[in-house]
Amino acid sequence: MPLLESVNPLIPRNGLALRHTSAIVTRNMVAQATRAEVNVSKALLSAEAELETDPQTPPESKVDDDWLFRWRDSASTVSAEELQTLWGRVLAREIKSPGSFSLRTLEFLKNLSREEALRIAHLSRFVVAGNIFSDNTTLLDSEGITCGFLMGMQQLGIVAGVEAIGLTVTFKSIKNEEFVRALVSHERVLVATHEDPSKELTLRT
Repeated sequence: MPLLESVNPLIPRNGLALRHTSAIVTRNMVAQATRAEVNVSKALLSAEAELETDPQTPPESKVDDDWLFRWRDSASTVSAEELQTLWGRVLAREIKSPGSFSLRTLEFLKNLSREEALRIAHLSRFVVAGNIFSDNTTLLDSEGITCGFLMGMQQLGIVAGVEAIGLTVTFKSIKNEEFVRALVSHERVLVATHEDPSKELTLRT
């Protein structure tokens, strides 16, 4: 009998502890869900801003439902402003051209850290026609685009062939009557021209 009396007072305490733990878990779940919704909302606002400045007529085809679900799931996990902007741009590009980003690409982006995303954005400033040309090594070095930096980008799968420095890329004319070659770089177009259509433009990577 005395043993039962010593045990019984613990039962309400255990029940109270259980209710307290349950309240904490519920609070954390609500906070997590709220944070996820805020992250998605900010990415959507970024996508909306991107689309508002685009005069392109929306395509008739729609974004795949599975793709949208994966996008939302991925965008909900990022709280860094730069990454929210990135996910917004991804959505905007997919809406403008469905199929631009595969599910595999979304998975890759989901695993990017803020620092990695910033390094990739920095590197993109030096991409010309899909290549990083090393003719001006002084400029690249001053901007931190060193061999070590590029090796890190290669490990991420952003660039390839870093070990093959010194190779060249040759561009021929897109016109028959004169040499004309347009190279796209960071949302700008560089146009190389010459009166001789047989000329070639060679750049070192």
